Order: sequence, then structure tokens, then C-alpha cells
Amino acid sequence: MGRRNRTADEFHVGTLAPFQMWDNGVVYTESCRGIMDIGDGYIRLKLGKRPVTLWGDRLEVLSFDGTRILLRGDIKRVDFDS
Repeated sequence: MGRRNRTADEFHVGTLAPFQMWDNGVVYTESCRGIMDIGDGYIRLKLGKRPVTLWGDRLEVLSFDGTRILLRGDIKRVDFDS
């Protein structure tokens, strides 16, 4: 059986906050308006009116459907840009 992508339900992710991050490296939001940039050690997302940059290692997008994004990695820092 091959590896498959997990959905938010499989990770038992709640949707009460606009941006959620857990100590296991999973990040979820329903307010992502787009992936602005992905580079070595970072991913920049458009959340609402403000961009956010997640810095870390082994960052990977597990799913993205235009508003909901589920990603994971070893998050080191989160910058909310102006």
C-alpha cells in the first residue's frame, strides 16, 4: 500500500482558530488565500490581508484547495509581515 496524503480530519484538526499550529509540526488554516513563495527553509502564505512566513526544516504542503492549507515541518519561527 502506497503513501497517501492525510486530510485535516485524519489529523483531528479543529477549525476554531484562523491559524493553528501544533508541536508535532502540523499547521492548518482555512483562511489561506494563496501560497506566495516557497524557498529553502521557508514558505510564505497569504492569510487574510497579511502574509505570514513560516521558517523551518522539512516543510511540506500536505494539501491546499485554495482556502484551506495543511502543511507540516520542523517550524522554527513564524513572521507575520506587514
